[in-house]
Amino acid sequence: MNKHDLLISLAVERARLFHELLGLSASELESAHVCGDWSPRDVLAHIIAWERYVYDVVRYLRARQPVPPSPETSDEDAYNARAVAVWRTKPLQELLDTLAIAHRQLTVGVAGCSQAQLDFGSSSGTGGENIASHGMAIAQHDAEHTVQIRAWHKSRSDQVGPKILLQHALNTSRAALMTLMDIVPAQQRESLPVTGEWTLKDVAGHIADWDEWVVEATLAMEANQRVEWEPIDYGEAWNQSHAAARRTQSWAHVWQNFLDVRGTVVTELAERVMEPDLGRQLPSPWGGEMSFYVCLAIPCRHDVEHVEALLAWHTSQTAGN
Repeated sequence: MNKHDLLISLAVERARLFHELLGLSASELESAHVCGDWSPRDVLAHIIAWERYVYDVVRYLRARQPVPPSPETSDEDAYNARAVAVWRTKPLQELLDTLAIAHRQLTVGVAGCSQAQLDFGSSSGTGGENIASHGMAIAQHDAEHTVQIRAWHKSRSDQVGPKILLQHALNTSRAALMTLMDIVPAQQRESLPVTGEWTLKDVAGHIADWDEWVVEATLAMEANQRVEWEPIDYGEAWNQSHAAARRTQSWAHVWQNFLDVRGTVVTELAERVMEPDLGRQLPSPWGGEMSFYVCLAIPCRHDVEHVEALLAWHTSQTAGN
């Protein structure tokens, strides 16, 4: 496996995992049985343990050193039980922050490898596996638990979840999106169709437009005002009219807007939106009302939608070559 595809797999599977956690309440994260008697929170603690272990393996293999045997992980059931037990007494924010750090360390470790380092294997303690196979094991591990959470989640309606988990979901979805965007050659970002007839510039502008929409709703809610949406169809016609308005803009302008608007969403959520406000209702432009939580989850869900579209495009390009 080449490095780009491995980094894509790591980013995409982590984004999918957090996407499935959206809509779970704080109590469900703590107590729902999604994997045996493990809660979603327990699953995340379990993932931390193995991602940290793999990162240590990567460090040895990257230096072309034998990987020492790991007595701690020789009994996987005991290792899992200890990891889950340790995190049950710690705050959710500490758990999620630690998970983010472990994933970033592994991603950076893989990103710094040459292809030769990715392929180098040690016969001591790892059964001859290499960095690429260990990295893919983490991506597949995320995917396995995503399926379990999805199977449980689909049987009930979405709830208002913790703010900290929403923040991490926003981060993972954007990281996956930008990893996929990065594979489009710079000289083709305004000309190469990657989603239907849309170029990467069109996609970035489209996402920025919807993020701006969320910012508008956030600022109104902060001021305790009800949002008055225009009486128009917020659907394909809205998308196409906004895309057309950006056609004369340069890639540099659209890209900066794409970055800045998401920065505003993240900052507003972190600094101004209080946990109790997430359950407040506001008018939906599609009729009826939606919670503030649902509104703020839109950028994450939207990013994941385009992650899947770009991944399908990348897969078709790879197959064609």
